[in-house]
Amino acid sequence: MSHLFAGAPATCRLLIIAPDEFAAALLPLVEHKNLTGMPSHLIRLSAITGGIADLSLHPWEIKKVIAEGHLHHGTYYVLLAGDAGKIPVRHRFVRQPNGGADSGLDGTYNPSDNYYANLYRPGTTVVSDWDGNGDGKYNETLWPESPSAYNPDGADGYPHVAVGRVPAHTTEEMTNYVQKVIEYEEGMRMRAVNAFSFLSESNSATSKLNAPESADDIASQARLNTLPLFEQLKKQGSVTPQYPLKPGWSLFTTGSAETGIFTAKWMIHVGHGTNNGWEVKNEKEAAINSAYVRGNDSLRCSYSYPVMLSAGCDTGQLSPNAPFHEYRGLNPDTARWIWYYTDLKKAEDRATGMQIPYPVKVPVPNPYDLLTATDRSFACSWLCSSNNGGAIAYCGATVVHQGTAYSGDLFIRMLRQVNKMNILGDVWAQGSRDYFNEKLHKDEILGAPRIFLGIQTLYGDPSLRLSPVVSHGISAVMAGKRLTVFARTMHGVLTHKYYDPDLNKWTDWSHFKEGVVSSGAAAIMAGDRLTVFARTTHGTLSHRFYDPQKKKWTGWMHLEHEVICSAPAAVMANDRLVVFARNVKGSLVQRYYDPQQQGWTNWVELDPGYISSAPSAVMAGDRLTVFARTAHGTLTHKYYDPVKQLWTAWIHLGEGRISSAPSAVMAGNRLTVFARTMHGTLTHKYYDTVKQKWTDWLHLGDGQISSAPSAVMAGDRLTIFARTMHGTLTHKYYDTQRQGWTDWVHLGDGKIS
Repeated sequence: MSHLFAGAPATCRLLIIAPDEFAAALLPLVEHKNLTGMPSHLIRLSAITGGIADLSLHPWEIKKVIAEGHLHHGTYYVLLAGDAGKIPVRHRFVRQPNGGADSGLDGTYNPSDNYYANLYRPGTTVVSDWDGNGDGKYNETLWPESPSAYNPDGADGYPHVAVGRVPAHTTEEMTNYVQKVIEYEEGMRMRAVNAFSFLSESNSATSKLNAPESADDIASQARLNTLPLFEQLKKQGSVTPQYPLKPGWSLFTTGSAETGIFTAKWMIHVGHGTNNGWEVKNEKEAAINSAYVRGNDSLRCSYSYPVMLSAGCDTGQLSPNAPFHEYRGLNPDTARWIWYYTDLKKAEDRATGMQIPYPVKVPVPNPYDLLTATDRSFACSWLCSSNNGGAIAYCGATVVHQGTAYSGDLFIRMLRQVNKMNILGDVWAQGSRDYFNEKLHKDEILGAPRIFLGIQTLYGDPSLRLSPVVSHGISAVMAGKRLTVFARTMHGVLTHKYYDPDLNKWTDWSHFKEGVVSSGAAAIMAGDRLTVFARTTHGTLSHRFYDPQKKKWTGWMHLEHEVICSAPAAVMANDRLVVFARNVKGSLVQRYYDPQQQGWTNWVELDPGYISSAPSAVMAGDRLTVFARTAHGTLTHKYYDPVKQLWTAWIHLGEGRISSAPSAVMAGNRLTVFARTMHGTLTHKYYDTVKQKWTDWLHLGDGQISSAPSAVMAGDRLTIFARTMHGTLTHKYYDTQRQGWTDWVHLGDGKIS
């Protein structure tokens, strides 16, 4: 079995198991993970199950590979890349007493991805097949006895690894999710503060959940208000005059607040649900279901993607619960849909229209099965239906259960890890282990740890980093005769330092006291005014400037109207101050200050083309040019043609991929672009005016950096600034006397993000 790990990193933290058809779509994710400190390896499903005709054995073969990775290759995160029709599930068996003589059927089969996380028999490293008594039934319980008292298979449900599933059924859906993960981990679609939103249905005559109270209890017991940079939004839907809003809650509407609740870093839903959505309605009686998610532009083009935790019944269903849904049988592989009538003592298979013996011996389900061809999973709607909206991860239940109790207790323990852990799978696994170790609800048929940890399911990438893996970036500018550098602190505020020519040294970092930003800065001398732009924590553009008369900085001035998902780039295009950014669709947008109107224009999209980084703008002679990284990691650019008075299309600049936004500068009469290589070193290329073409990338390979570079002409010296791998500011410059680059010179001890 070790041959399956041939070519894997020596320590393979993330193991991806995927059907062959998704392999190509997943390669960018594998490369991204390996280049950003998450050693990863992909194994094709055919390499594991090829030649094994008995489909019931496929989950066991997969589990053995996961255990091999965990025991011998350092695997801790496991991504099942496909829905239940692509990556098989194992069903636990809920046995009925007396062979079903009283209930009408011998038992039910419920899918559980905890099978792949609970690797070993208790207290050993022997891989558990969840069938200790060898009867072909897995992780059995006896309804309604305590799972602690009845455990013939000896399974305990303890998660040895963190398992997540991407519920994609098509290559397009998988490609969508891969793109979202990469953008999220690069900080483009991630909230920069600990923003939590709660969505609850109202209490009513038919709903005794006390959902708002349960949500308040989650927030209180998880101690969310003790987190740094904490924000909270609580929205209540399905409100009636008889059951009004709870104190501290506001109405879930169709307005802008609706978008706000879906752009938190963490979103918690408490209330009823189905496999197709949440039974929470807004003021226009619109339910939050798959159609709502797939058709709502404000959700499909969101600035940030939340991690969603749902405490509703069935909201994380991945496969039919046999026999109560129509499902595929096994041996023979045929449709099944069992209905039975205890009063009449008879049963029928609605899929075939045939009467069947009573009490029913439920046919074993196929491990590869879906609910329906469309809207098969609410998690799929959020994660895979769009490449520029929705959510980044989803946690929901596979069956009807007491969500306010069981899910609430799990979510409390997960959210307690938010300030301690930076990887989603760690938050999920530790919360699950705390639930297990505290033996919560241990005698309840659905709440006992070995059962409930297989009911609540994680969808998405378990290795997801919850803070950016590439730093927010820095901005260097010549402010008069003063070389100044701006950056974002580890706490999200803007800071700066400058070279003091009188003292012949750099100052310490000087932090701006108010305001949190969610991107690197763009600093520029606009006339005689030093102005800094950045993205707010809500995704809009903000700026401040140094007032030379008052000799102090203004406060942040927000420029609302549409959100952006990259750091801005600012440039003086002749006498016009122009700002560029990447919008939520991945297109380049611009806005400028109109001196006649004495105000800023709205954002204007320059074309529908996709870029995968923040832009960099420069005046190259009399030509305004913008550079960015393509979806494939190569450099591209476009410029404004003053003769035709329009922008060119994107023009790609050759081979060689980069892992950061570019930084363009006019160095004398040479247009040069700098970037970070795929291996973390500084590289550059320039336009050769003699040959009238761009050079290849020229690597400056003496040390790694962890941010996009910032290039500036400091007098007649071309200087590059960047963030080190340890978070400090560093720089190097081109020595014209030696005709070569200096080594990196680090500037102080302060950390920047």
